[in-house]
Amino acid sequence: MAGAWRRGPSVPWGLRPAVCACAVAVLLALLAWFGAELVTGAGRVGLAERIAGLAQVLWLLTAVLSCRFPSRVTSGSTEYAR
Repeated sequence: MAGAWRRGPSVPWGLRPAVCACAVAVLLALLAWFGAELVTGAGRVGLAERIAGLAQVLWLLTAVLSCRFPSRVTSGSTEYAR
């Protein structure tokens, strides 16, 4: 989803560059945590794996829902952006 970002006022918020960049940063941090747990042999490998997987699923769901239910146009119109 990070590669799908677009610019413009009618773009769903889940595909905007700042939102995508934040999502990528969070997912990379969780991946790094999982890798660190795996390499060090700490006892929380399963927890790190489950949280990273859950974050991926939630991000994809959120991005898809932001496309499915677009925000209203800010120009004062009551129509939905297409």
